[in-house]
Amino acid sequence: MGGRLIRALIVIYGARKIGAAEYGAFSYALSLAAVFGILADLGLDAAMIKEASAHPEKSHQYFSTALAVKIFLIISTVLLVIVAGPSFSNLESANILLPIVITILVLDTLREFGFAINRSHQKMEKEALVNIITNIGIVVFGVWLITISGTAWNLAIGYALGTAIGSFVGFYVIRQYVFGIFKDFRLSLALDLIKIGWPLAFAGILGTLMINTDTLLLGLWKTELEIGFYSAAQRPVSTLYGLLGILAAVTFPIVANLVKTDKERLRALLSKTIHFSFLVAAPLVVGGLIVAEPLMIFLFGSSYASAALIFQILLLSLFANFATVTLTNVLVAYSRQRWVLVLSVVGLIGNAILDIVFIPIWSGAGSAFSTFLIQTLVAILLWRESTLLIGYSLIPPLKKVIMASAAMAIGVFILAIFQANVLLIVVVGAALYLLVLYFEDEGIFEEFRALTRIPS
Repeated sequence: MGGRLIRALIVIYGARKIGAAEYGAFSYALSLAAVFGILADLGLDAAMIKEASAHPEKSHQYFSTALAVKIFLIISTVLLVIVAGPSFSNLESANILLPIVITILVLDTLREFGFAINRSHQKMEKEALVNIITNIGIVVFGVWLITISGTAWNLAIGYALGTAIGSFVGFYVIRQYVFGIFKDFRLSLALDLIKIGWPLAFAGILGTLMINTDTLLLGLWKTELEIGFYSAAQRPVSTLYGLLGILAAVTFPIVANLVKTDKERLRALLSKTIHFSFLVAAPLVVGGLIVAEPLMIFLFGSSYASAALIFQILLLSLFANFATVTLTNVLVAYSRQRWVLVLSVVGLIGNAILDIVFIPIWSGAGSAFSTFLIQTLVAILLWRESTLLIGYSLIPPLKKVIMASAAMAIGVFILAIFQANVLLIVVVGAALYLLVLYFEDEGIFEEFRALTRIPS
């Protein structure tokens, strides 16, 4: 989470320095490269960890074989981008950046492969070291080059140089497998890894497409400037989504165990988790709706004021997303992965259709509205299926949350009218919200501790 936050900060700094149009070109190029980059993964990392753990005597062969296949896929992806990439983009300024962003994608892919090997050996401390080095490199080179010249090209180069340093260090850590790439390669293992990895990659492919669909479809009808506004509004919201991963990681092992052992404790855990999710989401949404414009100006600069409406619409999806994490855990714990995949496909197709309808009319705001509608629909369907599985309504008690949010909204609104500093507004708003919860005996901290007290 710390690494993601550092990257988010350098991207926000870069967006502020280079302006919305240049940032739009950079974001569009990244999205296009990410979609093409689907070919460079195919679930090989997960398949390699699975098979190497099951057959430790063949681990060197699995690692070297997976690396050879990964390199072949990366080369294929690079050639595909060179040949077909420009024909998918109407934005010449983004096409110029494609060679750099595909280099970033290649380096990230190779570094992630090194992480997979370390995870299979349970040596996550090496992964942490590589992440720290990578992020320091991105910050140093990114800030230096953007300071020299505030362009998307320099932002991309700085990002690529920092990523390269991290990737080289990561490959040094796994150098013994690199040297054995030809000696230990086995064609039969390569075919097995691809066969096993493809289903594992499917959900990730859908996720990549859903994340990047809005930006790519905006590029069909709109300019780099409007893509820049959308990407800027999306950045802080996607960082908040990162909180969901932490919540999922903390609760899923417990959910998976209680599905088999104790249904009553499972109901208690799910109720507390969703309640806690709404406790966290409510002030973020309510406060963000009120201070959207000054917050966007504070983060990105006055040229991004037009992104405020997009930011407000995307914020509304936090309720659906915070609930979706817990509900997805329930379905996976009950071995309903197929239902999760079906909903992912529905979300992807539905979001694309609504984007095609709304983007020509309302630009970035239309894309944000499409995202909000589809995520809400998926959350409702997940809610219904989860309720049927556990036989218990998961609607949390919201009276005190609403009261605290209303008190916070009044305080934030008054400060916003008097044009107080946005940081002061955020601090005062958070204090008001927690103060009301405390006097209402909501027990927000006890709710959080209760999540980890339930035995696994």
